[in-house]
Amino acid sequence: MSGRPSGPVASAVDPDRAGDDVPAIEVLSEPEVLIRSEERLGVSTVRVPSRRVRLEKYVVTETRTITVQVSREEVRLVEVEWADPTATRDALDPADARRWLTVSEEQVVVTTTVVPVERVRLDVTEVTEGRTLTGELRRERVAFTPDSFLPGVPTITDPYPTTTTEGRE
Repeated sequence: MSGRPSGPVASAVDPDRAGDDVPAIEVLSEPEVLIRSEERLGVSTVRVPSRRVRLEKYVVTETRTITVQVSREEVRLVEVEWADPTATRDALDPADARRWLTVSEEQVVVTTTVVPVERVRLDVTEVTEGRTLTGELRRERVAFTPDSFLPGVPTITDPYPTTTTEGRE
């Protein structure tokens, strides 16, 4: 490989330097073409499970203090004067000699019942947030290096500077 471009070429001699020992310059009849490539950064998302959750209920015991009004019967002795002071004890009715009374009271009865008070469900909400990603991309550069036997021809390197990418695909 001679470092010279390949392809259809025509040989010519510079007419101003005809007598010198200057080699012929190859003129391309068809321009050489290279395809320069760059990497592009492509980003997509994939939905994956992140965690499992379960709706669970548990019992909490709390102390409640409530005041309840209760009543009871009490016995008291009421003395009444005898209507006939001359009557004897034997004249009394035997049924009146002993009398039993039933005294009652209210007692507090505590009962608990479970009643539905609230309906709870688990709801999933999708939240979207921005994340910043950084990646390294490679790009190809094209450089032109003339043959070393062509004196005075400038070397062209990287016609696309690294600092700008405008106007190129």
